[in-house]
Amino acid sequence: MVLVLLPIVATLVGLIGDAWHPSGDRALEVVRMGEVGGGHTPLTGAWSRFDWDHPGPLLFWLVAPFTWVFGLMGALIGVGVANAAALAGSLVVAHRRGGREATVLVAVVLLALCAGLGNDLLIDPWNPWVAVLPFFTYMLLAWSIADLDLRVLPYMVVVGTFAVQAHVGYAALVVGIGACAGLLAWWSATSRGTVTEPVEARPRVTGVRRTVLISIAVGVGLWLPPIIQQITGDHGNLGELLAYARDPGEPFAGWRTAWGIMGTEVGFPGGWLAGGDDGFFGTTTSSAVPAMLLLLMTAAVGWAATRRGSPSAGRLATLALLATGLGVVSTARITGPMWNYVMRWWWVIAAVVWLSVAWSTWSLVRHTRARTVIVGASLAAGAILSITLVWRGTSVRLPEEIHSAAVAELADELDQSLDEDARYLLDWVDRRDWGGVGMGLFLDLRRRGLSVSVPQGESSAFDPWHTARADQVDSRLVVVASDDLLSAAVPPPDAMLVAQHDPLSARQRARSEMLRRDILRAAGIGNGASPERSEAVFERAMLGLEGVDRAMVDELLALRQRGSAYSVFVVPEA
Repeated sequence: MVLVLLPIVATLVGLIGDAWHPSGDRALEVVRMGEVGGGHTPLTGAWSRFDWDHPGPLLFWLVAPFTWVFGLMGALIGVGVANAAALAGSLVVAHRRGGREATVLVAVVLLALCAGLGNDLLIDPWNPWVAVLPFFTYMLLAWSIADLDLRVLPYMVVVGTFAVQAHVGYAALVVGIGACAGLLAWWSATSRGTVTEPVEARPRVTGVRRTVLISIAVGVGLWLPPIIQQITGDHGNLGELLAYARDPGEPFAGWRTAWGIMGTEVGFPGGWLAGGDDGFFGTTTSSAVPAMLLLLMTAAVGWAATRRGSPSAGRLATLALLATGLGVVSTARITGPMWNYVMRWWWVIAAVVWLSVAWSTWSLVRHTRARTVIVGASLAAGAILSITLVWRGTSVRLPEEIHSAAVAELADELDQSLDEDARYLLDWVDRRDWGGVGMGLFLDLRRRGLSVSVPQGESSAFDPWHTARADQVDSRLVVVASDDLLSAAVPPPDAMLVAQHDPLSARQRARSEMLRRDILRAAGIGNGASPERSEAVFERAMLGLEGVDRAMVDELLALRQRGSAYSVFVVPEA
């Protein structure tokens, strides 16, 4: 367990001395964490770009106490502790399933998964990321249920609820895998094959009833907040989620894309081990044949292990195969771009597939001399992965570090220049970064005691009590990204510049502007093109569709990756 938990400990230690200023979605989440325990305690989860919230507030409620103690950095610490709990829980479940050997194999798989995710994701509070490691724990708990270890059922309800409430994309997987585990448990309890199971693995009926009742009570308690919101809210969030599931208003990804993504993520060696699964337009697709061969091998060695007296290995293989099928179904139902964060659960499924192969193989050779070799090799691999992750953790990057620096500098300047007794309406124009810095400034300025609201109807990401009308404030703040300053309408004529941030030096900024002009000229449009058209030309040039010198494109891309420049203006309200 020490080898697995050390990377998170090192990552949290690496945060000492850092200051984090969240932006974008993360800032919105921290805003809602700050409301836990008050009159606006959140009853739903993180906001989605589809204008509904994810199902429940459990992420906010669990992490909020850390923000009360440690401030903004507490969100990172809280998520690190939650992921450490998920890792420790996985190892405990593994030991229940197969003693020291299963624990070692699970530890190696977990460390490989963490290496693929990166140390920064171990502390990142963004809701698509926080569900990844708990979902792995959920898979192992489902394995325990299939093995008739029903005492873990309440924990399975808690972990599965956390994953679904954090990100609705886990809903079909959690429900489907839970149902499959229940069916396997029923089969294990009623089939003649159970005579090979240990006596202690067959729970008494009274114990089962008590465990099921406790699990139901836990589930009802955890889902009570979103149910209350559905009943009492102006717009029932659960109802909106169901309506979206029935008719999202845009086409689904479809089976062809789903099988292609399955081929990328489960095929050898798979995105979780090799990376490189995220293309310009989202997760890449590839042939499903290698993945199908791996799944056939999973089924074959699982069946062989069952025949050789290890039915538990066969049940894990069955769950891994069923999870893969559910993954294909879930992927086919996704709408919009196939970004990696939407389906990072594929990495967990692929990891469990390989774990199943390893455990079934171990079950076949456990009475041979290969046993010592496998345990020794696994421990060595785990130690190497752990040391690598610990080393990375000492220099971990903060989530959205570039935007954090922008928010920090702008907030410091605004704190010195704004009237603490005035009321401000905060707006932004930021096409490239989707208003992330503006959202971060909203959080940061409010935490500094300034009265800041966002315009009514301008951003569905904010709750109504964070909005205001123009006649309710004294001045308007407008955050403008450098690309959008090219627009004639920004900033307004009567605006006064009060804060600036530029990650580039004056020489680098001049070079960036020259490259931008040259790229536009090479694409056949003038320097006066609108920001929207300029951005479209640059994206096409990145794809090699505009006949522009690739060296110019790469140089400009490297400069842009350092972040946008921002200007903040004050506009007096009439």
